[in-house]
Amino acid sequence: TDRGMTKHSGKNSTDPSADDIDLKADTIPETGEPGVEKAALTELKPGTKAGRYMILDLLGRGGMGVVYKAYDPELDRQIALKLLSTKNRSKTNADQAKDRLLHEAQALARLSHPNVVSAYDVGTIGDDVFVAMELLDGKTFKAWIREDKPGLSRIVAAMVSAGRGIAAAHKAGLIHRDIKPDNIIVGADDRVRVLDFGLAQVASSKEMAAAGRQLQDWSGDFSLSGMSAESNRTSHTLHPPLAMSGIVVGTPGYMAPEQYAGGEMDELSDQYSFCVTLYEALYGKRPYLARSFRELKEKVTTQPPDPPPAEVKIPASLKRIVFRGLSPAKENRFASMADLLTELAKDPWMMRKRLAFGIAGLVLLVGTFVGATQWQSMKDLKCRGAEQKLIGVWDAQVKESIANAFSATGRIHASATFARVASLLDQRTKHWTDIRTEVCQATRVHGEQSEQLMDLRMMCLDRRLGEMKALSLVFAEQADEKVVDKAVQAISDLPVLDYCREVKVLAGRTPPPSDPIALAKMKQLRQELAMAGALDKSGKYTKGLEIATKASFAAKELGYLPLEAEIVYLIGDLQLKLSKYAEAEQSMRKAANLADASGSDQLRAKILVSLTHLVGYKQYRIKDGKQIGESAEAVIGRIGYAAETLADWNRSMGMVYTREGKYGQAIEYLAQAVKKMEKALGPNHLRVASIWNNLGIAAISKGDYQYATDCLSRAIRIWEKTLGSKHPDVAKGYNNTGVVLYENGHYQQAMDYHRRALDIWQSSLGADHAKVGMSHINIGLVLTEQGSYQQAMEHFTKALENWEQSLGKNHPHLTHILSGIGNVHLYQAEYEPARKSFTRAQDILDQAKIPNNPQAVWAQNGLGWIELRQGQRSRAIAHFNKVLAICSGDKCESDKKQPLTETHFGLAQALWAKEKNRARAIDLAKNARESFKNLPSVQAKSHLEMIESWLSTRNTGKEK
Repeated sequence: TDRGMTKHSGKNSTDPSADDIDLKADTIPETGEPGVEKAALTELKPGTKAGRYMILDLLGRGGMGVVYKAYDPELDRQIALKLLSTKNRSKTNADQAKDRLLHEAQALARLSHPNVVSAYDVGTIGDDVFVAMELLDGKTFKAWIREDKPGLSRIVAAMVSAGRGIAAAHKAGLIHRDIKPDNIIVGADDRVRVLDFGLAQVASSKEMAAAGRQLQDWSGDFSLSGMSAESNRTSHTLHPPLAMSGIVVGTPGYMAPEQYAGGEMDELSDQYSFCVTLYEALYGKRPYLARSFRELKEKVTTQPPDPPPAEVKIPASLKRIVFRGLSPAKENRFASMADLLTELAKDPWMMRKRLAFGIAGLVLLVGTFVGATQWQSMKDLKCRGAEQKLIGVWDAQVKESIANAFSATGRIHASATFARVASLLDQRTKHWTDIRTEVCQATRVHGEQSEQLMDLRMMCLDRRLGEMKALSLVFAEQADEKVVDKAVQAISDLPVLDYCREVKVLAGRTPPPSDPIALAKMKQLRQELAMAGALDKSGKYTKGLEIATKASFAAKELGYLPLEAEIVYLIGDLQLKLSKYAEAEQSMRKAANLADASGSDQLRAKILVSLTHLVGYKQYRIKDGKQIGESAEAVIGRIGYAAETLADWNRSMGMVYTREGKYGQAIEYLAQAVKKMEKALGPNHLRVASIWNNLGIAAISKGDYQYATDCLSRAIRIWEKTLGSKHPDVAKGYNNTGVVLYENGHYQQAMDYHRRALDIWQSSLGADHAKVGMSHINIGLVLTEQGSYQQAMEHFTKALENWEQSLGKNHPHLTHILSGIGNVHLYQAEYEPARKSFTRAQDILDQAKIPNNPQAVWAQNGLGWIELRQGQRSRAIAHFNKVLAICSGDKCESDKKQPLTETHFGLAQALWAKEKNRARAIDLAKNARESFKNLPSVQAKSHLEMIESWLSTRNTGKEK
């Protein structure tokens, strides 16, 4: 079949010239096509891979091959995969079939036009050839006419759209060669597309012209009577002679006279076929009736068209256009498809009809007409005024109020932040008005879009406007330091406006309530949801949670599940940001169930992605997080067009693997997240910067410092460009760059970056903020490596006080500080204070129920060394073995990381006391020596000297 790009909603036609198949049919219609062998059709079950594509469902099959709905994970979309099987064909026939399909893909790839189906990829799977194509949801032009019964104006408008696609092909140097109703699709979005360019050729090529002369006469009893409604009998099906002597030539009944004669085909041949299709749509039959191919050829090449049915009334001006395009002689047709379309688009007969309805009660004087330009201006007026809807959302008064509110916070970056906010909202509101005008014109001016689809798009745009209004109100009326800090990010986090154009995004939603009272309640709840969401984006989590919780009760009473799911999901997100993890998980699971019950796969996918991050990363439940992530992936694969959600899924999975200590896998997921988020939102979006930062952290943990530096530099560039150099987020980049320099032993440079981060965070966030505590930790680590233990302890103490106050005394993050304090004591042989710090760190992890967490490595190492220094070898061995258990497999990823290297050397010393363990002890010490050689820290160099000394005495047999 060549219908692979569409999901037909029509049934098989009894039209005896039909060459398509119903994609929902259970059997393959016999084509009776001479010279073509039946292919052994490849069967691919849902879930199997075909190249990089995942098969989702069977769309249809026919003599030429099989068409599947598939998912392209690399480009994050569903596609139609047309698979041409060459099994059980002769080699010549198989080669011709391959050439035909490859030619189709190459022709399509050269086109990029809204009225032409898109081809994405072409290749082979075993002995089969595939083309990855745009997946359309709609009907063939033939089925659309039969089922929708469109009026004259809609038929002409659809054909004009199809003609634009054909004209674009001509401009690209291609001719179609097989224009007919079954190669024109009317989508569910009312957009018309031309497909099946399998017969297209480069217009200048004469190769096919010579081949066309091989066309053979057919004889036999078959009908070419077209769409004759009066015929009740089922005729034999005539498949187009696609393989006359192995040569593709076209479809009888639609071919131009020159095609039958074997002449060279060009744009005017396509024009003829186009007019046959238009004639058939207007009159319900084709211009020539015949009982055999020989008779058809004779009539087309020697006679004018049959007289049209007298009972069908078509305006004379339209009839003249069609019959001119059907002229047997090329020179009598229109000079080009573009010229033909110009005449059709004038639509004078429809103009008179509109005027008659629009000027009821008036008598039109002879010679008084409304010109086309004036009429177009009248129509355009219907879609003006979108800017008026921005009053109170983003106008001069609102701008002034926000500027004053930001300035009053005293933030050092308030002025720069307002300038960026103003620029972003200027761009967004202009984009909003452009889309709204475009959506209106598509229905009210151009007639290319149904009223129902316009309503869906307008509802989406109204929601986006409500979200902007809520955010501007928060900025103007509730601005504080946190609001200013998050303002640019809040705007960046607003949903993409272009999604209001996407039919698939909108069509999958449950229709709103039809009852006026329920609809009014829903709109009110939407406003409350928008306000709670604006507070969420602005960092006002507690107030946002209050509004969302209240709205959830009203939503439950309303009984509109999609809205209830959205509100409960927002509640979960707010609880997450308030560190109420157990409550957040409960809310998100409830929201996921509500989204599932309402059929809202897009929302369910987003919720499951958030749950993956919450459970796997925030709550350290790695296995559970991964399982939720697998469920999220399945839903995303089903919807197939959620680029942002797929990027967020990769990010969440990357964070879970980071938490698990599997940094290589984390980097793979995060790298994919960057790639997909850049594609969805652009390379300079703040969400892209955030993922670059996550990627840099994972690379630091893995020990890939050069890659980490590159990732962090990208994040810093985006932050500085978008937020300004004094913004708190820029300090994140400085902080993490300082960590990279620290790991490489560049302590003074690391100190400079950490102090820059500390200065920004203290001045912008205040001394009590948790991020200030982070800077104190990192400065303390640098000072420890430099041997400045007293100064290091001062910073660790400030960090501990800060985090105990901001995070709580039992938060797992405190283990970083406690391990740092423990090491300072250990390096100074202060064993009991050291033991106290390491033990508290381990107790916190135990209370958090995070078994075998990589964070425990530092605590267990510290306790092991304390026991070793105090001569408690068995206890030391137990602690070191716990480290090895934690780092089993690839959990710690690199034996060049200092904690694991210290474990090897400590365990070597503890094992040496027993004769039978000495060989292993020597091996462990040698491994530690090699690893320490690659570590830049002062402590590493000190350890290396100790190992060299220890090994030298053991190798000579002297024990120490």
